Parts: sequence; C-alpha cells; structure tokens
Amino acid sequence: MDVAQQRLHLRRASPSAGGWAGARARERQTIWCWGVAALVPLLTFGFGLGGLSITTPNEGLYGQIAREMIERHDWVVPHINSVLYFEKPPLLYWLCALCMSILGVTPLAARLPSALGGILLAWLIFWLGSRQYSLRVGTYAALVLATSIGFVLMARQVMFDALLTTWMTASIVSFWVATTPNGGTGSSVGEPVSEPSSDENIRQRQNRELTGEASIENAASLVQDGGRRSNLIYVTYAALALAVLTKGLIGLLLPFLTLLAYAAVTRDWQRLRALRHSGGIALFIALAAPWHILMALRHREWVWFYFVNEHILRFLGRRQPKDYWTGNLLTPSCGFCVLLLPWSIFLPALCARLFTLFRTRFPTRFRGARHPQELSAELSQGKLSQGGDSLPVRDAAWEQATLFNLCWFLVPLLFFTVSRTRTLYYLLPVLPPLALLLGDFWGHANSAWTNPAWPEARQRRWLAVSLAVALVIGSLVWLWCCTQIGSASLRAGRLTLVAISLYWLLLGMTATLTAVKRSTLNAAFACFTAATLVTTLVAVGVAAYAGDRCPTIDAEQPLASAIANVQPPAGTLVAMGDRLENHSAFVFYLPQRLRPILIVNGQRGGDLEFGSRFPNVHHLFISYDDLNQLAQQRPLFLLTNLPCRHHLAATLHPFYRSGKTMLWTNLPLNKK
Repeated sequence: MDVAQQRLHLRRASPSAGGWAGARARERQTIWCWGVAALVPLLTFGFGLGGLSITTPNEGLYGQIAREMIERHDWVVPHINSVLYFEKPPLLYWLCALCMSILGVTPLAARLPSALGGILLAWLIFWLGSRQYSLRVGTYAALVLATSIGFVLMARQVMFDALLTTWMTASIVSFWVATTPNGGTGSSVGEPVSEPSSDENIRQRQNRELTGEASIENAASLVQDGGRRSNLIYVTYAALALAVLTKGLIGLLLPFLTLLAYAAVTRDWQRLRALRHSGGIALFIALAAPWHILMALRHREWVWFYFVNEHILRFLGRRQPKDYWTGNLLTPSCGFCVLLLPWSIFLPALCARLFTLFRTRFPTRFRGARHPQELSAELSQGKLSQGGDSLPVRDAAWEQATLFNLCWFLVPLLFFTVSRTRTLYYLLPVLPPLALLLGDFWGHANSAWTNPAWPEARQRRWLAVSLAVALVIGSLVWLWCCTQIGSASLRAGRLTLVAISLYWLLLGMTATLTAVKRSTLNAAFACFTAATLVTTLVAVGVAAYAGDRCPTIDAEQPLASAIANVQPPAGTLVAMGDRLENHSAFVFYLPQRLRPILIVNGQRGGDLEFGSRFPNVHHLFISYDDLNQLAQQRPLFLLTNLPCRHHLAATLHPFYRSGKTMLWTNLPLNKK
C-alpha cells in the first residue's frame, strides 16, 4: 500500500468523512451509548432492592454482623449473636453498617453496598470496553453484564462476591489503562482506530517539527501521560487493598495471576514493571494492613483460623468445620454459564468466532505483544506486512485486548476448578471479561472494521441456531412450569415467578431471531437486551411485591414480628433449635432486647463452632435438657423446624407457624 492509498484509507475511516450530518449522528449515538450504559445498571440493581425481606442464610448472617457492629461500637472484631466471627474481613460489614446508620436497619440499607458494587462494575466494563474496542462495544458489554440474571441476583444480596469482583475488576482495568499506550483508547462509536490525515495536516506537522514545537508538545504530553499512569497505578493498589479487605487474599492473588498469565502468553514482561511502584505498594499496605494487625493483636487464634483455615485449607478442601458444598469439576464450567444467563446461549458462537479469528491471524503475528503505537509507526513506514497485505492497527489492538480478556477469564476459571471448594457464586470474577468478549462479538459486525475470516453472514447463522435452540428449550421449561402451578406453596410461587419471567424472555428471543434474519444485528441486540431487562424487572417486581399471592422466599420476618408484637415481659429468652445460620434472618429482625438468643445443640459443624469455644459465650450454647429446665423458670420462645424430633417440656405449646418453621412458647398467649 503506497502513501496515497494509505491517505485514502484514513480519510474514509475519518470521523469527519460523513460531514456535519455524520458528525451529528455520531454525537447522538455517543450520547445514547453513555445514557444507556449509565441508566440500565441503575434499573437492574436498584429497582425494588428493599422489597424482599432479608433471606437466610447469607443475608441474615452478614447483615446481623453489621448490625452488631453498630450496637457494640466495635468496628474491628466481627460478632454474630455476641459470638466472635472470624471467617471474613470487615469491609462489607463496614459498608452495610454505614448504610444502616444512615437509612436504618432495613433490607435496602443492608443490600445497598453490594448493589452499588454491581452498578460500579457495569460502569467499569463500559469504560474499559470503550477503550479496548469502541464505545459501542463498551456499551454492549455493560448491558450484557447488567442484564445477566445470575449476576444481578447475586449483586442484589448481602454477599461478598459482587463487591469482591468490583474491586478486582477496578484493579485490572486501571492497570490495563495505565500500561497501554494512549490509555488503550478505542474509537468513538465502533469505527476503526485511525487518525485522519491530509496534505494540510502533514504540512502543519512538518512546520511544527522544523520550529521545535512538536518536541515541546511531545515532552508535555509525556509528562502528562506519566502522571496519569502513576495515578492509575495508585488506583490499582487501592482497589487491591479493598479487595483484600472484602474477602481476603484471593482479592490480591487472582488479579496478579491474571496479569502474570497475560505477560507469559504474550512475553510482555515489561508491562509488569509498572507494579514496582513504591507509592502504590505503600498505599496498599496503609489500607490493608491495619485491620489485620489489630485483629492479630486482639485475638491470636485469628491468625491460624483466618490465614490457614480460611485460605489454604479451604482451597485444599480441608477447612474445619466442613459445612460447605465442595461441588465437582463441572461446577465452575456450569456455574459461569448459569450466572451469565440468558447471554450464555451465545457462548458457543463466541467460541467459534474466537477460534476462527485466532487460528487464521494470531499465531504468526502477535508474538512479542507490540503496542498499538509501535504497530502504527511500523504501518506508516510500510514495515508491517503479512502475505503482501499491510496489517491494520485495529487488528493488533483487537488481538491485544481480546487475548488479555481471555487470560482474565481463564485464570479464575482454572483456579476454582483446581480448588477443592467450588461454589456457584465464586465464579463471579469471570463475568466481566466474558461481558467484554460478548460485547465485541455483538458489536464487531456493526462497525466499520470487519474480518473476512468471520463475515456477518456466518455470525447471523450462529445467532439464529443459538436462539432457535434456546427457544425450544425455554418453551419446554415454560410449559412444564405452567403445569406445576396450582397452590399457594413456596414451590408453586417460585415456579410462577419463573413462568411469568420466562414468558417475556421468550417473546424477546422470538423478536431477536426475527431481527437476526430480517434486520440489522444492532436491532437484534436491542431486542434481546430489552427482553432481558423486562424479564429482570418483572421478576424483581413479582418477587418483591406479590406478597402472599406468590411467595418466593421462606420469609422469617413474620416469626420475629410475632414475638415483638406480643410485647414479651422483661427477662424473656429466645432459643433456636438449629444452627444460627439456618435461621439468620430471624435473628436479624429480632429486637436488641431479645438478643443474644440461645442455641440448642446447634454449634457443632456450623459457622459458630470456632467462636463457641471462647469461655465468655459458653452459656449461649445449651442442650434440650437445659432448655426444658429454663422453660420451667423463665418466659421463653423456641424456634424449631417441623417436625420437631426432640422432647419438649409440657409448658411449651405452639405459638406461630411460618412454612416449615414453628415458634413455641410457655407464655399464656392465644395460639395462632
């Protein structure tokens, strides 16, 4: 390609090629992309957030720990029911306690930190996708993540993993932008990464070089760029510290393994030198170390339990007590597919596209991981070619970003596959890179850059097959759910929720399939995104506001309210004939004057086993014989599962039932 042909190619790719009308259209598209990427996460993570009561086990457990931090004025050592709880770091508890202090002890306040983490994560993916690929791809990626039903469900609960994923993603994103020339800036709305050029621009550039203005501008640009990169490295280490304070050393390990894997695959070891940042390391230590030091000083037992038992032995499957589900080798692979639903139906097509593109272009050209600036210089000098055709800078930037996202996806997946503790929500960290890859999968055919190895016609065929298969399976599931609905039971309520939500999704999938065959892929993506958004909002609305007509959770708030409403006398005891985590929402809703509760035969093998060994709480763990004696002496309420397989004192009679849970009391009250 000679100089004239290069100029012609760059003019055609220039944003100014369409004149004022084209510029205004692109400006409207840009505003639309920013608006959609900002508003959709707010809807999916914020709508009806406080509509459902706190659930058991995780929400009640972690919410109650945050509540007791406020009540005990102890923001260092977590407690649950006045028992020491050493399993997790405190950041989620701190954020929940802060929200509760402002908004009150409500489900909305308890869930708000996780939901805000989900919103921030979607915005981070939008920012990174816009820099790695294009503004359109960044928007698509944010929408994929914000409408993935599994991720939305996890981020709307009081759990650590959504917040952990947000901090880890923030560290990876800031590091990538800091170590990529020009911050990895992509194109405006899906156009090729090229700069306009003309004879006038060339003459102006030559004049600046002759007068020395160019060197001054370059020096100023380098200083400014260096300061920006240094600030982003600070952000990287701050996010890593917050990840460690959210769920431990895994928040530090997975990002480093991801960066190490990418450097090893591309031989881009120089990129890792940015981590040798004394200020960033000092910031990490200043943020992450104080709490760990305070805990070690106050409780020496915590060091072994937290670092050895909760990290090393949990990874090896030897953690004590073994009160968790270990899963099998297929759990991680199936887990991220479930979390990504319904977008996971396009994963086979995504794999086929990546395999095709990398097989035909990647092996012989990307070794050495050259930066886009270097490739651009070689292109302008006519040095970069393969098979007689010059290599577009866009191809190299795409390969670099896509390979990085593949490493980012595979490292957590392989880590949790090797681990002996495999849980569904552990796979949340693989969703951000998958969202970026799916965003590029949908966005590439709508941009000015296309690849002959994967034409639009092939993508349409893959999309049509994926949607057709999903429609058949979804229709069968919907019909089965409809046949099972018929009572007001918890199971029927959940099936009703699935049927109502799936109905809207199937309608959207049908519209998407029609658009794939008869319209643009932009229209197909819009149809599917609208379907997932409506499905999510309908599901949240039904679950949060249908109440007794469509029960979807085994709510324990009525049990605690039944006790509080009778205004029990002073000195009344509340006992639980089970592990506390199995009815943690009940404890969350109990008034402070009725806590701590007594645990009857429930400390062995549960979350409180380690904390129950401390002498100051021995009186909280009793046997049924002790319980029956107390029933003869003190006002008492007892919570048990049905049927109750233990002998209870004759003074205890049923008081209130909710589902398969029964409240007993020895007070002379009207039975309900």
